[in-house]
Amino acid sequence: MANLRNKEKEEIVREVLGIQPILIGSFFTLLILSCLLFRHFSLLTCLWAILTGGGLAYGILCNVPLFPSLLFWYKPREKADDSSQNAALNICSVCQKLKCQRHRPETSDIDLEPWRNLKLNKAIDAAIEQFLDLLLENYVYHWYREKLSSDERFVDELRTTLRFMFAVIYRRLKKIDVPTLIINKLVKNALQHLDSYLKVRRKLRTNPDSDFKDATSLVLEELGENMHIALHSRASEQQYQRQLVESLLPLLLPSSALGSRSTRGLFRELLVYAVFTTGIDTLVEADFVNQILLVLLDEESMEEPLEPCSDDVEALAEFAKPRGKAPFHALRSTMPQIINTPSVLFRFIQFMKTQASLNILQFCLTLEDFNKRSLVPDLTDHDEKELLKEAKTIYNKYFVKDAPDFIPFETSIVDSLRKVVQSSSDQLTRIEMATPLYRAYEHVFDQLEHTYLPLFHQSDEYFNMICGNRDRDKPAVKPTQRALKKKLEPIGKKLVNSLKDILPLSK
Repeated sequence: MANLRNKEKEEIVREVLGIQPILIGSFFTLLILSCLLFRHFSLLTCLWAILTGGGLAYGILCNVPLFPSLLFWYKPREKADDSSQNAALNICSVCQKLKCQRHRPETSDIDLEPWRNLKLNKAIDAAIEQFLDLLLENYVYHWYREKLSSDERFVDELRTTLRFMFAVIYRRLKKIDVPTLIINKLVKNALQHLDSYLKVRRKLRTNPDSDFKDATSLVLEELGENMHIALHSRASEQQYQRQLVESLLPLLLPSSALGSRSTRGLFRELLVYAVFTTGIDTLVEADFVNQILLVLLDEESMEEPLEPCSDDVEALAEFAKPRGKAPFHALRSTMPQIINTPSVLFRFIQFMKTQASLNILQFCLTLEDFNKRSLVPDLTDHDEKELLKEAKTIYNKYFVKDAPDFIPFETSIVDSLRKVVQSSSDQLTRIEMATPLYRAYEHVFDQLEHTYLPLFHQSDEYFNMICGNRDRDKPAVKPTQRALKKKLEPIGKKLVNSLKDILPLSK
């Protein structure tokens, strides 16, 4: 943040020195003329007024962007908003790049698995799981099992994606300032609807012969231009919901699912019909609204639940468990095969770069080499000192929180390794050094095998390695004379028809 403020100050100084020479030169010129022609100062007041007005207008345009700028050659400096401040927080502290693909692994973990460290009450988690199971049963299983297949792997992918979407929505809901939302938006819209309803009620009282069933249409007419587009009809409501969900899907779906039209269409219809339409119809029911008001306005406090409080669990962990059996794939590589095969390892490195998690693979490879050298039976004192020095380097690079390639390990692993590297070389044994490093290696290897390896098997890098690049291997086909003739035939027919229309007139 300090660097951002310094850059902003430098930008202001640069702007002052680069854009205002005209104002500064005019000021000193008028000041000198005023001193030399002091007797005729009244004639120079017009020039002083123009210069003062120009300076004030420039200051207003710089600091208040709501005013329109009549100086077409000048673009006012945009003030830093919250988005720029959030971007400054995401700037890499090592390479000073935004959205760095190497030194920001903590953002990659949330992007890949947003349900990490996301805890819910067990009863709430069970209720959400029951709702999602009903959603799949009513909108997916009835056509998938009967017409396509009984294999559960497709539904398992849907379960994982639904868990991803729920975690993203829940994390975003936690960031909402609820009092500001209620005061600035909900209260304002509620009062607007209440005012329209009261006006219609007065009209109905003055005209008692009118049918009360027509009150809904009268309220909509009273809203006039303020009526939302979704209130015109049921079709317009669903079309608006489709457009809304289509704009939200890039924020909710994982990046691997955005390239599929069928996936976007399926989740769009699921959200529109199963969530938005059903939820809105339930919320606007009179009985439901009355029950909510009775609960909120009841003077007696709600009864405490008789069941004991349940523990927190990871969000939708049971719901996302795979139901289908994964078949054996002869072309899929395991992590040891990838590490020991240079050609496959190169592809995996390129994939890890796209996931901004290259430091995890780098730590695994570094520790592989470190373990090979530390397991040598006869080590000299010089070799032991070199191993200790390398262990300190590994600790400072991967275990310190502010390190460039920091990996979040368990606290016990970090504490035990810190004691080892901070001790003297005389008290150090290879077993003490190897134990925390082996636990860290297990943690990273498990993450690579269970999180990144399945994603690698579904990535473009893997398919290009197995099948080759289709665009590169595809030969360039030149159009033949026959194809060119077919393309030119419609143009020739149009010319002939137009000439037939023109020739009789010329005769």
